[in-house]
Amino acid sequence: MTFDFYDPQSYSGPAHNMGADTITAANHLYNTLRGLYPAKSSAEIWGMIGVCEDVGKDDFGANETYYLSDANNDMPWAVSNGLGIVTFWNYSRDTA
Repeated sequence: MTFDFYDPQSYSGPAHNMGADTITAANHLYNTLRGLYPAKSSAEIWGMIGVCEDVGKDDFGANETYYLSDANNDMPWAVSNGLGIVTFWNYSRDTA
């Protein structure tokens, strides 16, 4: 779940760039898994990783908002790296 960073600074500080934070979190996970599974190829490790976004403003507040522009940036990155899954939390919430 690449949202809900619960950063106390977000209440009064600058908003998160949720798209960039998604990529950063996935890259950190990739590097961790690389160390845990040294025999696996890069493609195999990326295939073990999935990201889940909360579309729009998450429950933490407006400073953690995932925009369409974030998805337009993250989706090509996810496809090019071969992520195992990209999914969305609470997708139907904003369709009413």
